[in-house]
Amino acid sequence: MTETPTPGWTPPSYDDVLETYGLEMLMATGDLSLVNGELAMTKDGDFQMGDIVYNGLFRLVQAWRYNAPHLRFLFEMMNSMRVRRVSLDDKMNRVGEEKRARFDIKTYMQSDLAFTEAFHGVIDEQGAADFGFATYGGCLVMLLSGSLLRFKDDIDAAGDDWTKAEPLFNGCSFGQVIVAAANGFRHDDEWAKTRPSKPQQKVSQDILITALQGNRVPHERTPGRCAEVLEMLSRGGDFDRLTANMFAFAHDVACRRRAATKP
Repeated sequence: MTETPTPGWTPPSYDDVLETYGLEMLMATGDLSLVNGELAMTKDGDFQMGDIVYNGLFRLVQAWRYNAPHLRFLFEMMNSMRVRRVSLDDKMNRVGEEKRARFDIKTYMQSDLAFTEAFHGVIDEQGAADFGFATYGGCLVMLLSGSLLRFKDDIDAAGDDWTKAEPLFNGCSFGQVIVAAANGFRHDDEWAKTRPSKPQQKVSQDILITALQGNRVPHERTPGRCAEVLEMLSRGGDFDRLTANMFAFAHDVACRRRAATKP
């Protein structure tokens, strides 16, 4: 079994993030903006750096890098739970083998009690691993979705700015997929009980069905199909690839908005 991950404490530097992920728009220094002779403010009362597109991407980078050690921890814990779940299948097999090896008529009652206790113990551990796998992945998706939706609102992105920005996954953008998975995680119980799906639910469900078409299922079903989504967006379990895809998408959205707002 792999060693249990521990959270990091030091975020990557701002300049390293720009260089690593090719965020060219932010490589030019952004200054505080003025509107009618006063400092420009964001919708939520923060000082605005540069135009709204520059500022939105800047805030996304800042939020991501301060949270990066914790996002990576969630990602690694999700993968750790996956590995643990597989090892528990082996543990369950050993419990059965030990029961068969100990069985004889004289010790039947004693061996059966020991087997029952061991069996239920492994079942509980498997349940905790399954829930942990879904919980860590879902929390990661929710955090990414929240950051991207704030970015979207900050720069007033809509339509093709959001849905056509690359990279695309079976025609769906990174932002569409993350937000759809977050909706599914948040409303998992509601989705499971609603037949047929409501129009609002179906929008997210159709995005997930389309984006994940042809991808292998890495584990049992998880709320919002978060495990499958993260597997796809990270290209098989690489946190740095997940991050690269997110920033490639965000930078493309920002460039589209910058082009659309030029006089």
